[in-house]
Amino acid sequence: MKKKLALVLCAAMTASCLSACSGGNMNQKAEETTAAQNQSTQAAQSTTAAPVVETTAAPAAEGAKDWFGEADGKTPVHIKVWGGIQPEYGYADIINNFNEAYKDRGIEAEYVRYMNNTDGNTRVDLLLQGGGEDNIDVLIGYGGSTKLDQRVKSKLLLDYSQYLNDAGFDIKESLGSTAATEFAYEGGAVYGLPTTLSNSGWLMINEDMFKAAGIEIPYKGWTYSEFREAVEKLTTGEGQSKVYGICWGWNFEHSHTSGFCGETMSPFDKFKDETVKETNFDAPEWTEGLTLIKDTMDNGWAVPLDEEIAEGADTASYFLTGKCAMFLTNSQIRLAMDTATYGHTFTTGYVPHPVPDKYDGDVNQMLHANCVKQSDVISIGATSAYPEASAEFARWYITGGILPLIKGGRIPLYSGIPSEQVVETITQLAGNSVDGECIANFMSVDKNQVLARVSSPASSELGDLLWNTIQEILNDKVSVEEGMKALKEQGDALAAQYAS
Repeated sequence: MKKKLALVLCAAMTASCLSACSGGNMNQKAEETTAAQNQSTQAAQSTTAAPVVETTAAPAAEGAKDWFGEADGKTPVHIKVWGGIQPEYGYADIINNFNEAYKDRGIEAEYVRYMNNTDGNTRVDLLLQGGGEDNIDVLIGYGGSTKLDQRVKSKLLLDYSQYLNDAGFDIKESLGSTAATEFAYEGGAVYGLPTTLSNSGWLMINEDMFKAAGIEIPYKGWTYSEFREAVEKLTTGEGQSKVYGICWGWNFEHSHTSGFCGETMSPFDKFKDETVKETNFDAPEWTEGLTLIKDTMDNGWAVPLDEEIAEGADTASYFLTGKCAMFLTNSQIRLAMDTATYGHTFTTGYVPHPVPDKYDGDVNQMLHANCVKQSDVISIGATSAYPEASAEFARWYITGGILPLIKGGRIPLYSGIPSEQVVETITQLAGNSVDGECIANFMSVDKNQVLARVSSPASSELGDLLWNTIQEILNDKVSVEEGMKALKEQGDALAAQYAS
């Protein structure tokens, strides 16, 4: 059994929290990119000219193992590192840096990209079971501790706690008390550790459009009423030239978008309390949030649901091409930074999600601190032939090897990396494509009291029921009130079934 706090997880986080998900575009096809060493030329061509992000990993404890290769003392072992991010957004540099640093220590690494969607993760799980030629030594997984728990239960991952102990790696000191609690298993086993910080409570905006419409950029938060007024002003034009105030991102990751309504209720968004016997879908925040979303669509201020799905609307095709002024997700900031690939001239900013009118500005900041997530979990495959070498890569990666991922908008969790360094690097890399003031504000949210949402085995099915209800509401099959009433009844029955 996993050791977790049911409610409040206090996290002393000194690192920053710029967004991180690799994304879950439902229309993406499964694909795989092989060794990152072979991608370095492509990476150099596909990213803008920018300062080199140096890697400075923490040294292991005195007396820790120094040679990880074969017993002859000359032949290195070859490990495969699997991740869901394009090599050019940092992994090509990471692999090159690691291989240079460990050329005399007996390890060489290769990066293999997998698609972070259902098909991609299914393939990963199959390979973790069997090993072989496509063996996974190191896995960068997504979905936080929930996905990790599933793989641990299936015995797909290796406990590498002893190696970390031998190397002098302290989880609480290095990654904070949230990670030490959320990712700890009985007996101190470690099957995976988070490496980056993200915050789902913020959205991307086109600052040029805000300024043209005379709208003050709400760095410190805003209410539903203020948002409603802004999204109407930001909607311009007709037909093919129409610019929408917002794209809600249903096609990109609908679970994230539906969470927009419940995030203000953390930790009790889907459940009434920690007993998880009754759902919280009768809370007014759900009705208020869905009413706001539906109003934006009914008034033509938001990209219609059917258009999102049919056109495959995402950050690159809608936000970066100027078809919408706001995009709900913030996880694709790397695309805004990469003007060579995604040519655009406007400046991208970050602002918090709007909240119900009853909350004031101070509460806004607290609420959005509660959307902080720890992600990009690094694990060792249970069938790896080189567990020690793989664990050393994991330690090196966490403590500084990860730094090149800043160019892809991923922020290290490790406390030994100053947040000022992250801010400076992002602004240097992004130039005028990203607002530096907005990034600093994004990173200033108090993260010392982070609430973990209460969940149960019913959570996944409840998410599916919620998505089905939202589709019925947006397609005018039921009203918001009718839909949420039915969802409450269905959800309570499901919660009771799992709780019994």
